[in-house]
Amino acid sequence: MINEDQLVSIIIPIYGVEIYLKKCIESVLNQSYSNLQIILVNDGSKDNCAEICDYYSKLDPRIIIIHKENEGLVNARKSGLSVAQGEFVTFIDGDDWVGKDFIYNLVQPVIKYNTDLVIAGYLREFYGKEDKIIPKLAIGYYTKEQLLEYILPNAIYNGIFFQHGISTYVWNKLFKLNKLKSFLSIIDKNIIMGEDAALTYPYLFNCDNIYITDATDYFYRQRPNSIVKSVPNLNLEYSQLSLLFKHLKRHISKFEHIDLQIHLKLYFFAQILIRSGGVINDDIKTIPFSNIETAKDIVIYSSGSFGQHLISSLRKLNYYNIISWIDEDHIESQIFGLEVNSIDHILEFDFDLVLIASIDQHYTNEAVNKLTQLGIKRDKIACFKLDLTEIEKAIIKIGFDINTFNYKDQIYGLNQ
Repeated sequence: MINEDQLVSIIIPIYGVEIYLKKCIESVLNQSYSNLQIILVNDGSKDNCAEICDYYSKLDPRIIIIHKENEGLVNARKSGLSVAQGEFVTFIDGDDWVGKDFIYNLVQPVIKYNTDLVIAGYLREFYGKEDKIIPKLAIGYYTKEQLLEYILPNAIYNGIFFQHGISTYVWNKLFKLNKLKSFLSIIDKNIIMGEDAALTYPYLFNCDNIYITDATDYFYRQRPNSIVKSVPNLNLEYSQLSLLFKHLKRHISKFEHIDLQIHLKLYFFAQILIRSGGVINDDIKTIPFSNIETAKDIVIYSSGSFGQHLISSLRKLNYYNIISWIDEDHIESQIFGLEVNSIDHILEFDFDLVLIASIDQHYTNEAVNKLTQLGIKRDKIACFKLDLTEIEKAIIKIGFDINTFNYKDQIYGLNQ
């Protein structure tokens, strides 16, 4: 039987978030569940984060501060875990915040079922707009047998390209301390892309039971410098992806009844497409949109991560004439320095094709409807087109072994 007032450790890695940090810390201090150990890990932040941490530590004895040199997110989490005393642990990013029942709603399933892992939903906040994100798999308790049958076969790939059944994030989850130590300790500090996935999936695949809740008490702040605007060093990013996927393959490959190699490969393809903007090795054939071969004057729809990578890659090709970039959130995008216009701006000029820069089918369908309602002909709207054969050829051509995830131009200094 689990103690109903079990100590929970909250690890908050902190770097360069001084304008958000007070709200984060105060949201934790105001939790309805009060038996907490709050671990603030100042990862060598150069702003005033250290002073903010020191201020709050004097107000509440539950706060422990670690001031350390900057070594990245993985080592910051490891440092926090080294002093954790709670039987259960969760993480919060220093630029996010939580509702008052965040910990309470994570702990209740643990009290009832003594689960290895609790998975919740979250709220995504973008300049005042909030989207509720609930888990894609059914809410409830899962035994080991049910995990093997229902959860693990859908965790990384749920049957829809670029969709996970279980999100990679660590901050909407509650972990057991002892098990967490084992799986955080094996993560290479050089994994600086996909750090959450490197922990979540190996941990999940070694659970005896879990609980999925529809609670959405975590507020994920999508801020301007969380959105990648360019890819300055693809070799470096490909090297980092190689490290991540070799780690995942190494630590979740024992489940022979699940075709994990296929799932990992699809996840890998999605990451390469996002990072390259769909233009792998500057090869026009890999651009994943219908009818783009005959187009010249292009409009990009969507200022999300994929849209930003796509427009950056197309500009670098210097083959297409990008005459406009449009999005529903154009005002927010402009505030963040992106040259994005409203959707109806598309009516002001001639173009050959508008590319809906999203891998999400639901978003794509909505975008198509909005454009057709404006009078744009369907044959001038290009949606994401997945050609796995062409993508695989292009990925092999740039130097990846898609079975081992080795990369030929692995940058030295990154551990193999």
